[in-house]
Amino acid sequence: MDVDHVYICTKAVEEHAKLLHDFGLVEGETNVHPGQGTANRRFYFRNGMLELLYVRDVEELRSERTQVLGLYDQFYGEKCGIGVVLRPSEGEGSTVPYEAKKYRPLYLPDGLSMDVSVGEYATEPRFIFLGFLVGRENVACKKHRIAGHEVDSISGYRIHTTRDSLSGTAEIVRQGAGIRFVKSRYNLIEVEFDGGVQGAERCFYPEIPLILRW
Repeated sequence: MDVDHVYICTKAVEEHAKLLHDFGLVEGETNVHPGQGTANRRFYFRNGMLELLYVRDVEELRSERTQVLGLYDQFYGEKCGIGVVLRPSEGEGSTVPYEAKKYRPLYLPDGLSMDVSVGEYATEPRFIFLGFLVGRENVACKKHRIAGHEVDSISGYRIHTTRDSLSGTAEIVRQGAGIRFVKSRYNLIEVEFDGGVQGAERCFYPEIPLILRW
């Protein structure tokens, strides 16, 4: 498995997008999710994307079709507001490797669906598998300038979770996608550039559950 992108649920998208702009990230094209009740602000990298997800229609968010995605609980309940969207690596099959339910959003072509994890802990991200995507490179990639360093690729992810142990789902993702997990006081995600060779980081918590490392 590879990480296609990560999303962070936000109730203050303008403020949070500005924080990322001011830090040096360049925003790409935005998107609306018909029938799902959400829209986003997106920051593209060559091999991934950081998505700020926000609510535009709470009734659509709570609809029968969208319930399987569990976004309402991520925005308004106890579920961790971070999501990791995965895809098969080159040469892998399209079968989801963990227990999941099918989600068929209106904005995908007929016959395509997402596999939404059901076995992870509430303190862990939602894991979504896109079996129809394989090894794509973002043509919308932007070059970002962070503390004088130009970056366009992500070299790793680390999930902070408040539990001592991982669910079976998270363990499968850890092994299959190479995502690191660490026990922490807070639920957040680290995104690393250039292997973290500069030894620098910027923590956006508590405004955004995000740490950028380079």
